[in-house]
Amino acid sequence: MPFDFYKYLKSPVDNSKLMDMPVIKISKRRTDRFVTYDKAINRLDFIAGQVYQDETLWRLILWANPEYFVEFDIPTGTVIRVPYPTNDVISEVTQILINNRDK
Repeated sequence: MPFDFYKYLKSPVDNSKLMDMPVIKISKRRTDRFVTYDKAINRLDFIAGQVYQDETLWRLILWANPEYFVEFDIPTGTVIRVPYPTNDVISEVTQILINNRDK
């Protein structure tokens, strides 16, 4: 089942409203993977599918490369960081979202 970060953005006061997405800074790990990005042959969802076996986790890759606001900002030939292992990264992001919600 895909990671549903939206559930952590629901307002504790009004469950039908979403709170603002906080800044997500994913820690660097010795186990991170690195991929040379090429707009002509791969996209973040494709890379996420290969590394995480879940293409919906492309946001993790974008958040791990904060110098790029959207995927289209990434120049071909750029080495991008793919945070790994998946469970550790999802736990870290979940904690950031929970901490933001509880403020």
